[in-house]
Amino acid sequence: MTTRAWALGILIAAAVPLTATADPQPWSVGVSEAQKNSAKKQLDAGNALFLDKKYSEALEKYKAAVAEWDHPAIRFNIVRCLIQLDKPVEASDNLKLALKYGAAPLEEAVYA
Repeated sequence: MTTRAWALGILIAAAVPLTATADPQPWSVGVSEAQKNSAKKQLDAGNALFLDKKYSEALEKYKAAVAEWDHPAIRFNIVRCLIQLDKPVEASDNLKLALKYGAAPLEEAVYA
């Protein structure tokens, strides 16, 4: 598997839990559909930039997304950017936030 294919798989997997569920989850409480849609657009833009190895630009999109909706999957993508940008302390801080709710909001492979 190429690095690009692997990265795309992780980014897609991280985005999957952003769909609505029947039961409100703690990371979704108080977040409007408009905020979720805005976050999803920023996430998608960030994913495209990440795949083009534009990590600083992707990070800005992910930060804009998390400002709309602080979803653990978005935080996970922030972590991936920070690692690429050699910012391990910030990556660790964001990883703690991404894992705050355990495995539930993330794909199993992403959580593992």
